[in-house]
Amino acid sequence: MSQIEIALQIITTIVGLIGGGVGIFFWRENRALKQKEVEKAAIDNELTQAAAWRGLYEQEHAKCEQKSAEKRELYAERDQLRDANSKKDLRIEQLCWYYCTRPNCDKRNPPHRFDERGYETHAEIFDNNKKKE
Repeated sequence: MSQIEIALQIITTIVGLIGGGVGIFFWRENRALKQKEVEKAAIDNELTQAAAWRGLYEQEHAKCEQKSAEKRELYAERDQLRDANSKKDLRIEQLCWYYCTRPNCDKRNPPHRFDERGYETHAEIFDNNKKKE
């Protein structure tokens, strides 16, 4: 073998080793790059799922807020109706208190001895079944 062939073999071996080493290095880098891409895709998938769940949560929260507002309105309306009904009941009781036991007569005879202002009157209390003497 000549010196040229030996030098050529040495150079080819060195270039082969460098090329193979570089190939292995790039293979490892490529594998790490693909692993990072897979991890990024998984993270992106989780983010899209989280965004979808957040959207659903916000929709349900808005519905709950709307129903709560409707409930508050209904409770307020119920309270107003209850107050109006109580006022009417009180007025009915007041009118029953001052109801005359002898209708269509000139002399008023309520079944108690007090007028609307709370002053005592001289009306007599009597039963409708008994005749006044």
